[in-house]
Amino acid sequence: MDLPKKIIGLVVVFGIINLVLWGVQEFYHREDTNKIKEIETYLENEKLSISSLETKIIQYEQELEYRESELKGLESLGFIDKYNDEVDNFNYWLSTYKSDLDSYNAKLTEYNTKVDDVNTLIEKSGSRWYLIPIPFGGGTKSKLPIR
Repeated sequence: MDLPKKIIGLVVVFGIINLVLWGVQEFYHREDTNKIKEIETYLENEKLSISSLETKIIQYEQELEYRESELKGLESLGFIDKYNDEVDNFNYWLSTYKSDLDSYNAKLTEYNTKVDDVNTLIEKSGSRWYLIPIPFGGGTKSKLPIR
């Protein structure tokens, strides 16, 4: 057998071995891979929810600034009855703002925890081993796995 046929044979053998090795590793890590996809889908949806809540919070902040300045104006002009009526309204907006802000912070914390979880899973299951022929001393006697 001449050298090109030996090389082609060696390439085919190592290709088959690596294909089998890859398939076994994919099968072994299938649960982690499915969990990664599930978490990534959750993160995409949660990112939209967080973004929407952030926009809402910014609008509340602007509304609260306006209402606070209105209250200061009523107080400085001496409209005590109107001021007292508006304080209740301001407090309602403030409590809604705080509630949404707490929700936003909780969602953000959970989102970041999920990001850490998915990164850990990716690191754990993302690497694969392959066999590559490394010639030593004139022949292909040793095969070393590398990551």
